[in-house]
Order: sequence, then structure tokens, then C-alpha cells
Amino acid sequence: MRVDRSFVLIEASQSVEEGLELVRQHPDVHFVILRREESGKIYWYSYRADRFLADMEGQPPTSTLKLALDMHEYTSKPQHREGSTDEATFVPGAVVLNARGRLVGVLEVVEMASPPPPSPSSELGRFGMPSPPRRREWGNVGLPSPQISRETPEEPPTLGPSRHSGAIRPTARTAPPAFTPPAGAPVPTAAEPVSHSPFAAWPDLAAPERVEPWREFELGIGFARQAQSGVSGGPVAVVDAPPEFDLRVQVVGVGFHAPDGWVYDLHVVRDDPYTARLKVKLVAGVSETRIETRTLSVLFYFESNLCGQAQRSIVVAWDSESAVDLAAASRPPATSVPIRVKPGLRAPDLTVTVQLESGHGWREAFVWSFESPHAIPIPETPPITVLDQNAGAFVDALLEQLVDLSDDPTADNVMRGIARQIARKVPPAVWIALKEVGRTIASERRAPDVLFVTEETRLPWELSWMPEPLDPARPNHLGAQVNFGRWILGTSGPPLPPEDTLPWHDLVVVVGNYPASSGLALPHAVTEARAIQGRAPAHTPIELNGADLDPFLEGDTPPNGAEIVHFACHGAAQSGNLAASSLTMQDGKRFTPATLEGSEIGGKWGPFLFLNACEVGRAGSALGETAGFAGAALHEGFRAFIGPLWKVDSRLACEIAINFYARTLDQCEPVASVLRDVRSKYTYRGANAAPSPDTYLAYVYYGHPALRFVRQP
Repeated sequence: MRVDRSFVLIEASQSVEEGLELVRQHPDVHFVILRREESGKIYWYSYRADRFLADMEGQPPTSTLKLALDMHEYTSKPQHREGSTDEATFVPGAVVLNARGRLVGVLEVVEMASPPPPSPSSELGRFGMPSPPRRREWGNVGLPSPQISRETPEEPPTLGPSRHSGAIRPTARTAPPAFTPPAGAPVPTAAEPVSHSPFAAWPDLAAPERVEPWREFELGIGFARQAQSGVSGGPVAVVDAPPEFDLRVQVVGVGFHAPDGWVYDLHVVRDDPYTARLKVKLVAGVSETRIETRTLSVLFYFESNLCGQAQRSIVVAWDSESAVDLAAASRPPATSVPIRVKPGLRAPDLTVTVQLESGHGWREAFVWSFESPHAIPIPETPPITVLDQNAGAFVDALLEQLVDLSDDPTADNVMRGIARQIARKVPPAVWIALKEVGRTIASERRAPDVLFVTEETRLPWELSWMPEPLDPARPNHLGAQVNFGRWILGTSGPPLPPEDTLPWHDLVVVVGNYPASSGLALPHAVTEARAIQGRAPAHTPIELNGADLDPFLEGDTPPNGAEIVHFACHGAAQSGNLAASSLTMQDGKRFTPATLEGSEIGGKWGPFLFLNACEVGRAGSALGETAGFAGAALHEGFRAFIGPLWKVDSRLACEIAINFYARTLDQCEPVASVLRDVRSKYTYRGANAAPSPDTYLAYVYYGHPALRFVRQP
């Protein structure tokens, strides 16, 4: 270890623009050191100059460096006294002060003795054995007291700050000491191939069982070899993990304050994850009741894909509360869904997690959290929105307004009004994040991929009216502006995240070929079925009657299974009773969500399901789980689901389905992108013009926003 005296010293209160200008004026400087003064204390932060420049790209120029780098006490670097042997501060990246407290440099790893030069493309050359050639040094610039040395060679760069949501968050860990190979050991000349293998570990959330209002406590976040008492949630899992990686960790807690922020990075060693640990400072706010149980949730992200979730309950009460009261207030936290990340999974441009928060009486509260692979502004404190009534009643009241609007000259006004009512339940942070995502990917000339992972599946978020559309040529509805997918979050829900690729070789079309005498004949459904069947190399037509359905529902027909299942028939839903939703069979009997959930096709085939029947896309809640056909399908292993929320025009529904498969099967276009175009056909034509058919806005999609069907030979 040695002192590298080549640095630029900048005040954390300076702007991003000023900081970049100082560093760019001195292109050969090694380090950027930032000084932050808070409440009479001074904190230091050090970054490699090249990483600092790269990570500042895209940051708001007028933002302070403190905000851009999300500086906190726990992310500051140790202060090492020059000449000291104190091991606690003798670590790479520590700032070095002389006996007078004057900044003189940064501790850096000593270069190894004369190994042969590595390949420029190797990982070895990137991270540090051997060092690059020496270069001209600069002293600290921007504040007084220059200390310039021309004898310090450039050393291997330490891992720089990780970047997240418009702020760069240095990882909350101490850099390891320099590695010294044993005597006689061969010096490597090229990087070893990085081996990948599965990773899984149980989340461990350590916290007091009871805390007092306004008294600070710590939430410890790490991993354990087995499930921990009081902590719900399955293992955090990455199917194909490198030897070391970072997890984004987001804490969500209604009724708590986080003085140092809610989002952190946790460095994990795949084969020994149990030493990885975070300590998050929290403070419980005072509640309206004298004693209350609250839940802390922790979300884990790998490469911006949700890969784990855990919860822990904490009683908030004063010391005077009795043990009986505390025991009565305690409740087990909700369980979480199985979560796993597969290799190569594309992360959505924005993932929005909507969790239900209890403790609001008859009202329902939603807690919103965000993740993005892009550097966009995301609030540190998760926003909360509250419904003044049960969400199911709210949605029923909205959708009932859409009945028989086909000839109503005020149809546009009704649709826009419903969209604005839903939008008022969406926090402004969502619109800000979407605007920044759109700006970030503008050069790619595509719409953003947005995934809502939500415990509240009844509200049609797709209809929300964006105050500033990303594409003014399309209607302001969220589902017409972005490639929108949703997924279920909740007790015993389907695995997360949804898959972005569906290899397929066969499809099944189930058609309601109703006799003319029944008064239910759907000639467009028959046309739809024939057109779709013709696109599959081994199509299997099935009529909606018991004789055909039994072997299909048991997973015996077709013999080799099918990856795509399509229904074209009649359907209906009852307000407030999604268990009563049904498809109408040819003999007049009902095909209910229970029928689907009792089938074997989800578990055997894991197919995509499109129910092109009126109202069957509505979701509800029963026994704490998502009800309706969407819930039944996803709980039983279907990979994605599409269905209309309200009554649809048979002719248009036929055209939409035929066009959907032409684009997704023949052209391999993403499912959500095609549905975005369908919703965009709804046009607001103004006064004295025929209303646009609301069928275009009816379809709801559960699945990855980038899901594609890939034909197999």
C-alpha cells in the first residue's frame, strides 16, 4: 500500500458541471477526492478519475455533487494518518492526512513486481495486474494546498461507485487488502474465464422485536444458510451468478424514516454470501394508536431484475406498554413469492413495485418503489397513495361507466375522465421516472419497457392518463405510451421476474362454435380460430365442449404439449365476484377460473394464454390472492396472460387477435409492443365525431414487457 498524491479536491457542495470542468482541465489526474461538511463534521470520498467522469455522464449539470453521488456518513472513506499502522484505516481508497490534518493523497495498492503485460481485453488488464505505464501527475486542484508528486505510478483502480436512479451510490463495504502471491507462485498473464453457477441464500433481516417512536435503531440485512425466524420470503436466487456481484437492496417501510436513505448496494461473494452485511439506520414515527405492528420489506435486485424479497414485522410502542399488549399486536409478516433470475434476462427500463400496506382501516394504501438500469431520478422515500374506498369497489364503479358507450357522443369524455381518476392514484414520481427513461433511450428510437409488479391487480393502471405523453401522436394512456406489462406480487404468487422469451413449436386454439339455435353464435370467433390455426406448423383446434376439453385440460392433447393457448368465445364477469367470472361453453355450461386452475396444462406446458372473451381480464382478490382468470393462470404456471377488462366488439376482437399473432409469431415482435399499438388505435376525435371503439383499450397483459415468441424447429 502506498500514498497516491495525484488528485483533484472538490467540495461536495459544488455542482456536477463545476466538478466535471475541474477534472477535465487536468486529464492525467488519478483520483477525485470530495470533501463534505455536515453538522460540524468533515467526511471524505475518493473515486478513480476515469470512473468519476464516466459516472457523471447524464447527471443534471446543476445538481450538487452531494446529491448526484448520494453521499452519506456510511459511504465516506476512512481517514488515515500518514505513517500510521492502524489497520482499521489502512485500506485502499482511504484518504491520507498528515500530522497537521492536511490532505496529502489516497491509499492505493502497491503494484506487483514486473509481471508480463496482459491482453488489453482481459479482466486482468482492467483491474490491475500489472499497472499501466507511469504518466505525468497533477496535484489537487480546486482548493488550496497542492501536493504534487511525479514519482507515483498509476495503480490498479478500485471498484468505483455504483450508479442508480439519477444518483451514484458508493457500495457500502470496505475494500479488501492487497493480495500478495506466495513466494515462487507463478504470476498470471491473462484473466481466467469467469465461472458462473447458481446462487441462492435465505434473506436475514435482523432488527429489534420492539422499537420506540423516534428512537433510532438498525436493520441488519444479510444472508443465512436457512430460513430465519420472523423473516418471511424465499431464498434470494440468481440462476447463473458470477463469483462476485452486487445486489441492489431497497428497503420499504411505511411509518419509518431512513436518515441515510432507502437504497443500498450489497457486495456478495457467491460461494460465501454470509459475510455480506448492510446496516440501515431507521426511525419509527409515532402512530395514531398507542401500539402498532409495522412491516419492513426488503427488495433485492440483480442487474435491475427483482431476484428476492423479504419482510419482517416490528412492534412500535412505548416502554410502558405491557407484554400482553405487545404479544397481541405482533403478527407474522406476509409471505413472499418465489423469485429467481435467469441468465440473459433483459431488465425492463423501469420496474415499479406496488405493495399493499395495512393499518389504514377500511381504506387501502399502496407503497411504490422503483428500479431501473438507467440513471434516472427516483425518490429515496417510497411514495404512498391511499384509496378512500376498497379498490375492488373503485374499479367496479369505473368499469360500469364503460357499458354501452358505443353510440354515446360523450364516450371520449368518459374514457378520459376514468383515465384521469386512475392517474390521480399514481404518484408523480412515476411520471418523472418515465419521462427520464424516455429521454435516456431516445436515441434507440423505441418505447420504454415498463413492468408493474403489484399486489393491487384490480386497478387498470394501463389506462392512467400521462400528464405529459412521451409520444404526442398517441393517446396519453400509459399502456399506449410504453410497452406495459404487469405481474402479481403477493402470498404464494407466481415466480418473479416473468420470462422475456417463450420458445414455441405448437399452439392450441379453443373456439366457441355455438349452434345458431342457441342465440350465441360467434362467426367472427370461428374466423379468428381458423386464421390463427393456420399460422402454426402443428396447430390443434379444439371446440369449447366437454368431449374436446377433457384431454386438453389434462395435458394429454396435443401429445407433445403446446406453448401458446388461445380461446375465442363468450365470457362474462360479475362485479365484486371474480370467482363468478366465466367462459360460456357450447352447451351453455360455465368454464370458470376454478376450471382453469384445476387443469394440468399450466404445470405441464407453461404456456402463454390469450382469452379473447368479454370481461375475463378483470382481476380480484380472494383468500388473500389474486382471483379471476389472470390469477388462476399465473398461479398454475402459465407464463403470461391477456384478456379484456370489459365487453369487446366481436369483429374488432377478431381483427386484434389475428394481427397480434401475425406480428408476434411471424415477425417476432414483443407482445407488449403489439398491445401498445392496439391501444394507440383509440383516438380522441373531438366534438361532433363518432367515438373510437373502446375495444382497443380493453386488453390487459400480465407478463414481461419484452416477451417474444421464438419459433422452434
